Amino acid sequence: MRVSYVQRCYYQPVTEYVRKSYYEPVTRNYTSYYYEPVTTYRYTTYYDPCTGCPQRVCSPCTSYRMRSKCNSVTSYVERCAMVPVTTLRPVTVRQPVVSYYYPPQPACPPVASAAPFIPPSGPSVEQLPASPPNVTQERSGT
Repeated sequence: MRVSYVQRCYYQPVTEYVRKSYYEPVTRNYTSYYYEPVTTYRYTTYYDPCTGCPQRVCSPCTSYRMRSKCNSVTSYVERCAMVPVTTLRPVTVRQPVVSYYYPPQPACPPVASAAPFIPPSGPSVEQLPASPPNVTQERSGT
């Protein structure tokens, strides 16, 4: 058995949460109060002692009344959010590869050393015919 290692590389998706901040407009209405001057005029009549004729005199009279005014104010508020961001991160691993080694089988079975070699029985050279029979091949289709 032989163990070797193969290096493999792949990309793995990784999701991280990143803090993002942004500004959001917030509008508020405020009511302010103030005093407004109001001027009225009064006409009075009196007699002039020198001439004896009536004279009209205009006299200003100032008073104040309360008024309200609606004001809108826009301010910006910082907001935070956690936003998922997915990136591909390279990963390198070493994987084991196991190889099994089997020795080659011998081509011939082993010879038993105790048994003597006995040649196969067959005709001897003297028993073979002097001239072998003629063998002719037939040709087909001619």
